[in-house]
Amino acid sequence: MAARILIIDEIPTTRMLVSSLLAANQYEVVSKRGVNDAAESGDPSEYDVILLSVNGCDPAEKVAGLAQTAEAGDAAANPPVLCLDRNATPDRRLAALQSGARDLLRYPVSDSLLLARLRSILREANGLREVKRRQTAAATFGFAEAATPFQSARRVALVTAEDQLRPAFADLASAFGSALSRHTPEEAVSGSESASPADVFILDGHSLPRARELGTLPELRARTHSRHAPILVLHAANDIDAAILALDSGATDVTADDATGPELVLRVKALLRQKAAEDALRRSSETSLRLAATDPLTGLYNRRYAQAYLKDAIKSAAEGTHPFALMMVDIDHFKKINDVHGHPAGDVVLRTVADRLRETLRSVDLVARFGGEEFLIVLPGTDAARAGPAANRLRSKIGDLPIALDDGSSIKVTVSIGVAVGGDRAAPAKAQTFMANSAEPVVDRLLSAADHALYNAKAAGRNRIEVAFNPV
Repeated sequence: MAARILIIDEIPTTRMLVSSLLAANQYEVVSKRGVNDAAESGDPSEYDVILLSVNGCDPAEKVAGLAQTAEAGDAAANPPVLCLDRNATPDRRLAALQSGARDLLRYPVSDSLLLARLRSILREANGLREVKRRQTAAATFGFAEAATPFQSARRVALVTAEDQLRPAFADLASAFGSALSRHTPEEAVSGSESASPADVFILDGHSLPRARELGTLPELRARTHSRHAPILVLHAANDIDAAILALDSGATDVTADDATGPELVLRVKALLRQKAAEDALRRSSETSLRLAATDPLTGLYNRRYAQAYLKDAIKSAAEGTHPFALMMVDIDHFKKINDVHGHPAGDVVLRTVADRLRETLRSVDLVARFGGEEFLIVLPGTDAARAGPAANRLRSKIGDLPIALDDGSSIKVTVSIGVAVGGDRAAPAKAQTFMANSAEPVVDRLLSAADHALYNAKAAGRNRIEVAFNPV
């Protein structure tokens, strides 16, 4: 389902060009001449991202004026702001960041860079939205997880080929002290078993050739010690293609290598706050929800929690722009495993399958033991085009490696997966009929559709996936 973008720019031709680009890429776009016009037509907080022109004015004043038009409430609920500026100097970029904007880009801007930056900002927003969704689900059990307090960074890894710190990096050293460590790309990728993993990585494009810098990025994303850490990439100021490639290769944030020290400090602190939120998601199964909402054997969420979570996901899809995929995963021939190897071996299989599902999925995805040898997975922000490939990756992850049993033997285990998709406006109209109904019957229909697809997968020979189209 398309994200909603609000464009605020006084120049009609700019609004038209940017609107056309975004609409052609399946975004829902509303454009307004000024901040007051946007406020009169509705609350700006209803949008997923705001593109704000700051030409000829103080970026800080413009962003602050926009914030004042939003409805009173949780400031974290306000959408991220991406500023466009024809005079995008490092000082103006810093002013925009200090006022709360997510970034400031020079306009005219490359179409590919604007789209890549929007995608990265939307990924961050989805993560914060997921924190709130899990807190809502927790509230149904009478629990309220405390917000994770922000703490000063202790582990910031600067990946550079320079021996001496440049002035901008000296500001980082002043802000984070001994928490800032310097590494070569090889050291950053290899990690260290004796040291705590870094919370944030900074790739220095000023000292590293583009190929080496961008080659390090996917390696960090693939390694256990660094895959959850935000990555800030500094690229040459005149190399826009490097920024685009970095964002599309997994960078969390990018900025030109002419960035001042205060700007880098601001960006790193923002990334640390983002990581704190993501870490809270990964720790959620170890909080006060454990006893009421988790399965004691696998440590996954249980059926009751999953159904409460699913209702909120459906409500979010009906109100806004956020599709989700629903998967039913069933271990093939599980009764035979218990009969041949015994129930303790069956428990080992259940725990191992649960671990592999958890390791493969994103921190924002939900995986629950739904009953017996069956698991339920909800993937927020996943539409019909991505659901099938995602399910197939899960199937391969579980079936490719044998499972070691306590007696020293091992067995190969496969799964069958049924998939249904909800809240996807790109799907046929029939799939949108649930919008007028309550979440309760929709949960039943989506679960039934995924379960029927699972039955078809088993009937077709097992160890396969089936996708249900038009589930509701």
